[in-house]
Amino acid sequence: MRLINTRTRAFEEFYGSKVPKYAILSHTWGQEEVTFQDWADPTSVIQKSGFTKIIEACEQARNDDYSYIWVDTNCIDKSSSAELTEAINSMFAWYSKADICYAYLSDVPTFKPISYAKEFRQSRWFERGWTLQELLAPDCLVFYAADWSRIGTRSTLVRDIAEATGIGIRYLSSDPKTATATQENWSEVRSPACHEASIAERMSWLSRRETTRIEDMAYCMLGIFGIHMPLVYGEGPRAFLRLQEEILKTSDDHSLFCWSWAMSENQGSLLAPRPHSFLEASPYQRHKISGLGMGHPLSPEALQTFEKILSNPDYATTVNDSGPEDIVYHSAVDTVRSGRLLKIDNTNTQIVLLTDAGGQLLGTFC
Repeated sequence: MRLINTRTRAFEEFYGSKVPKYAILSHTWGQEEVTFQDWADPTSVIQKSGFTKIIEACEQARNDDYSYIWVDTNCIDKSSSAELTEAINSMFAWYSKADICYAYLSDVPTFKPISYAKEFRQSRWFERGWTLQELLAPDCLVFYAADWSRIGTRSTLVRDIAEATGIGIRYLSSDPKTATATQENWSEVRSPACHEASIAERMSWLSRRETTRIEDMAYCMLGIFGIHMPLVYGEGPRAFLRLQEEILKTSDDHSLFCWSWAMSENQGSLLAPRPHSFLEASPYQRHKISGLGMGHPLSPEALQTFEKILSNPDYATTVNDSGPEDIVYHSAVDTVRSGRLLKIDNTNTQIVLLTDAGGQLLGTFC
């Protein structure tokens, strides 16, 4: 892991248990960010706002008695695809293991207790994809205004954060029972409260956000779902489909299928075409119902079978149909919808197609 020495401002690299305690910066990118190559000769970029931001972050860390800090703009050599892939797949862990995270809100002026709430909630920081994991992963998160005046911590601002993000307060707290990062257990990653949320609910948090590159809407969620996968910039929306496919390989939480058909023109797949399709998915909670065979990940073969059913209604005649049943779909509002339970003979996998009273397809649940 490449860190900045907060006193010398030089890079130092550490591996495994040798990684020291460090602070970490969370921020939104601007037009004048400093790269890994720029940092080799910082005098050439001293006038850039991105340079000033890093220097001030170093000063804050030094004032808090941290000798090292990590900043994504210049601590990653983005000219190396291998290093970029490793960094993005490791980023959630790096934020989780940091002793403290500074969330720098460049669009929030000098902190004033009387008027801060509205400006804080409307910060661009709450609208970007990458800052979602930076909100959820750290054990200690402190917010600062543009002049580095302290706004507060995630704990003291939790209600404002919940209102700004749509994330439940229970997911914005740390789990005191899990390990924190020390030199002895640095390989262990603390399990944040957000990992208790259903797949659908976690996706709904992303649906409110944006990234500059379309692929990053998937890549910024890797740590939130505990997924590692190669980066393929240029693949476009396919990145989000790959993310869902990877989730299916490891998770038996099939609330992944609870995205809104009304928000998508793609109705031939069980996988959502984009994060915005999960905008209304936050009420859906993972819930094991006896007899529905939900205790294992969904196989690729079963997924293909279900997609054939959706794209070709006549295909359903080849599947054993158990007839209409009332299915209780556990959600925050205890929604009850009628659906059809389809059983696939050779996979022993089941799916519920949720419909409204008029038979309109609302979503799916396995």
